[in-house]
Amino acid sequence: MIRVLHIIPNLVKGGAQRIAIDICKELSTRSNVEVMLVYFEGDNEFSFLTKDLKVKKLSITFNLSFTSKSNIDLSSFENLLDEFQPTIIHSHLYFAELITREKTRANIQYITHCHDNIRQFRSFSLKTIWSKSNLVEYLEKRRLFNRYKKCNNQFIAISNNGYQFLQDELPNTLSAGVVLLNNAINLGYFKKKEKLGLSSEIKLINVGNFLENKNQKFLLEVIYLLRQKNKNYLITFVGDGETRKTVEEKARVLEIAHLVKFIGRTDNIQSVLNEHSIYVHSAFSEAFGLVLLEAMAVGLPVVSLDGKGNRDLIHNDVNGYLIPQGDVNQFVDRIIDLTNNPSCFSRIQQNGFETAKKYDIVPYCDRLIEIYINSKN
Repeated sequence: MIRVLHIIPNLVKGGAQRIAIDICKELSTRSNVEVMLVYFEGDNEFSFLTKDLKVKKLSITFNLSFTSKSNIDLSSFENLLDEFQPTIIHSHLYFAELITREKTRANIQYITHCHDNIRQFRSFSLKTIWSKSNLVEYLEKRRLFNRYKKCNNQFIAISNNGYQFLQDELPNTLSAGVVLLNNAINLGYFKKKEKLGLSSEIKLINVGNFLENKNQKFLLEVIYLLRQKNKNYLITFVGDGETRKTVEEKARVLEIAHLVKFIGRTDNIQSVLNEHSIYVHSAFSEAFGLVLLEAMAVGLPVVSLDGKGNRDLIHNDVNGYLIPQGDVNQFVDRIIDLTNNPSCFSRIQQNGFETAKKYDIVPYCDRLIEIYINSKN
């Protein structure tokens, strides 16, 4: 029996949280696996998906100091380890690394799921010593890497870009423990739309938290330029976050607010995707792109800026379009090409759907269990 604890800082709506839940749900169907999902902060925004899972919220204290005494209380986590007796701890996102590696145990194998190129792992530079936050992150990194070495830590990279990052930034004693495993989606949640969905009004859609990296302002420039070309396009933004108000304000300044819709977060993303025609993605960096797979799974052609990690998914003029960062004109041209050419639209749509089928959560978890077993040998 494999007993797995998946640890994540929170269960707010996000890609890392979604894949962690989908993994746990699939693993829970396996007769040789017992799984529990643990988080520390906030509310469970995925309660509609986790009702059949073992999910536990723990209260912990972790205030690490390099100049005075640290304030750390992980007794609730240690007690859970005693009760659940995991053979695997599979951690997601940086704060979970700090918690789970504070006191490693010899009878547990530790897996780090790298959902992005973790900035704290980056190499030391002279700029580090002039920034207090950078210096603290550097000291945390040294502390964490020492703990990784003690527990023979394994790492999952979710894209070729992420794999290369880990090979470059981890010491040789740790980089040997990196495996590439692209993220996956539960295809059972998504139904491919059979109709092209092209009409006099073309509906674009973008899904993601409103953060600087997500770069939604770029998509307003896309809509503005489409309007200048007398093209009738609308865009829907799904999500919320710290930059939403500035994006809304920019839409007003560009006088395109009537072409832009903000619907916040949703529990039923597959249904919302199905109401649109083309998925557009604008992130400066993209570790992989679960939402790109979700869009492909319902039959939406994808036009995306090149975020490096999404190169594993999108192949130009085959199953979507990958545009150089900042090139709004090429981005707009690809959208117009799709909507002016139904045969091109249909080809990209079908190839994208075939791509999505290769990333289902069931074979993903088959491979993940192999990683669990091999990591213990």
